[in-house]
Amino acid sequence: MNCVQLVDRSFNVLLTNSNTMKERSSTSSTARVFASRMSPATHAERSSYKHAVGVLLLLLAIDAVMIVLAVMQNRGVLTDPRFLLWWERGFPEMLQYAKYAAGAIIMFRGAARGYGRTAVVWGMLFMLLLCEDSLMIHERIGARIGTYLHFPSIRSMEPAQVGEIVVAAGEGGTFFIALVLTLRTASHASRRLTFALLVGLFALAGFGVIVDAINSMASRGTWIRRVLGFVEDGGEMVAASLLVWTAWVWRDPERG
Repeated sequence: MNCVQLVDRSFNVLLTNSNTMKERSSTSSTARVFASRMSPATHAERSSYKHAVGVLLLLLAIDAVMIVLAVMQNRGVLTDPRFLLWWERGFPEMLQYAKYAAGAIIMFRGAARGYGRTAVVWGMLFMLLLCEDSLMIHERIGARIGTYLHFPSIRSMEPAQVGEIVVAAGEGGTFFIALVLTLRTASHASRRLTFALLVGLFALAGFGVIVDAINSMASRGTWIRRVLGFVEDGGEMVAASLLVWTAWVWRDPERG
């Protein structure tokens, strides 16, 4: 009887160990399958994230170089006025043109890929920014409006500069009306694209309109005006980089 019980216990122990080993093997196999399925996606996401961060850092580094060269030009180290941030058709200005043109191309391609009218509106905005910088639209029209309507001077801000703000506000209002109309029937991806781009747009407007207005009211020839001029132009460069980088990151509707 004792021998039978001993054999029976031994058999039960072996059966239990066998089941435990099978469970561990099954769990290990499941873990390996899960890891094999998840690891490529994880690596791809990490690679995409690093790539995006690298592009942003490259754009900001180029902006920083342009700002440093402009400072060196002001200090007399360099003698080519095209290094100045505000110089028309200068190196910084040409860089801005390239950013806006790239942003327009990205958005028009995004419209064809599925963003639809929302991306078209954003593409038109990039085109407007390109024309604004290259043709000085709001400066020229604003000067005529300020003179024709006899806008009052505000401290050191001349009527022409007040007219520039009015024109810029009109352009911005028209854009937002068109954007709101398209968002009413836009997809979830298009709305996320818009919310992402608005961050860079508000930053660009802050430097290009608000800081510019404050700079215009500062007394001429003072150090504060020179500092604000650098803040305005340098801030516009950084904001434009952020805006076009955001357009590039969200270029595919599937990312939304």
